[in-house]
Amino acid sequence: MISKELRSEFNLYLGSITHIRKKPKSHRFLYRAFFIHANLKYFENIKKYSFLFNYNKPSVFSFYDIDHGLRDGSSTYKWFISLLEQQGISFDGNIYVSCFPRVFGYVFNPITIYFYYNKNRLLEAIVYEVKNTFGEQHCYFIKVNSISNTLNHTCKKKMIVSPFNPIDHKYEFKIIVPDEKFFIRIDELEEEEKILTAYFEGKRKNLTVFNLVTCIFLYPLMTIKVIFAIHYEALRLFLKGIPVSPDIPKIENKTVAISIRLFLSIIKVFFLKNK
Repeated sequence: MISKELRSEFNLYLGSITHIRKKPKSHRFLYRAFFIHANLKYFENIKKYSFLFNYNKPSVFSFYDIDHGLRDGSSTYKWFISLLEQQGISFDGNIYVSCFPRVFGYVFNPITIYFYYNKNRLLEAIVYEVKNTFGEQHCYFIKVNSISNTLNHTCKKKMIVSPFNPIDHKYEFKIIVPDEKFFIRIDELEEEEKILTAYFEGKRKNLTVFNLVTCIFLYPLMTIKVIFAIHYEALRLFLKGIPVSPDIPKIENKTVAISIRLFLSIIKVFFLKNK
C-alpha cells in the first residue's frame, strides 16, 4: 500500500502537450501525455510502494539516473546538489523533478524540470534540462526571487532543439508551480517575435496502483509515441518546405547522414509529384 507521505511527495499529472508554430509557416499539433512530479530522494524506495514503478531497474514505469543529470548512471540527486553549489546555493531542502518516466523501458525527455525548495519550503531555483534528438543536453538554471506560484523568466537559447529553428533565438518561460494543476509554456522568440509556443498542462492525480494502470490504458506506449511524434511532425514541416537551420549539429556518421538526406529527397520528390 502506498503511504500517505509518499502520495504527497510523488504525483502524476495527466494532460496534453501542444505546439503552435507561427513562422515561417503555421503548424500545430496536440498529443495527450502525462508527467511524474516527485521528490528525488524518494525514488530509491519507490519499489516498496508500487510493483508498477522502479528505480534504475526495469518495470512498467521507471526512473533511471542515466536519463538525467550527467547521463552516466551516477546519482541525479547528487548531481543536482553539486549544480546548486556551483550557483552559490547551499543545499538544505528538497529537490523535485518533473519528467516523463520510462514506459516499458523507453523514454525520451525533451524537457525535465527540477524545483529546489529550501528548508523553509521556499522555491529558490528551477532548472530546465533540455534535450534534443542529436544526443545533446543543456540546463537552463533560473534563480527564483519570488513567492508567487506563477513565474516568468527569459534566457538566451543555447542549444538547437528543432532543426528548423536557428540558435540565435531566446526563450520565454511561464510556469505555474505544480499543485492541483501543472502548467508550463515556452515561447521561442526571433527578434522579439514569437515564432513557436509549446505548453504542457495537466491535472494532479495521486500515485496509486489504479492511477498507474489508468495511465497504461490512457497513454499506451506514450514515450515511444513522443519520439515518433517528434520525427513525424518534423517530416510534416519538411514537406511544407520549411528550411533546415544551418546551425544543427553535424551527424558524424557519413553513412547515416547520406541515408537521411537520400530518404528526405525521395519523400520530397514523391510528395511534390503527387501534390
